[in-house]
Amino acid sequence: MTFAKKMKILVLLTTALAIAGCSSPSKSKEDVDAAAKTQDPAKLSLEAGGIPYGKRIILPSRIEAGILTLGDGEQVKYWFKSHHLGDDLGCTRFEYSDGSVDYLEGRFCCEVLLPDPRIADRNGLRKFIADNDGILP
Repeated sequence: MTFAKKMKILVLLTTALAIAGCSSPSKSKEDVDAAAKTQDPAKLSLEAGGIPYGKRIILPSRIEAGILTLGDGEQVKYWFKSHHLGDDLGCTRFEYSDGSVDYLEGRFCCEVLLPDPRIADRNGLRKFIADNDGILP
């Protein structure tokens, strides 16, 4: 086999691996977004959650939905899909009172468990998300 032919094969293999390594949005992220469109935790009967400043419900899809009340009084809606329900890290969607959204992939295993004492405010929650995003549950 000539050097040129070996180089062509190497380039083709490298390209194929690079394309295979490109990731699309996780299925869990798509699922929590879909749940957020159809299930508003503010309109559901919520129960005490895994943390004192949160209330939640487990939807028929097995996605956890709930509301967190931060130290400054802001209520943050969330939707969480466990990594046990798919083949990725799982995902939590946090929706703030102004409609802005943050995502946390991974970190939680079977339920949303945030630090206690209560997270003080949106900046504290965003710091928690940044520090824990992508961590294997």
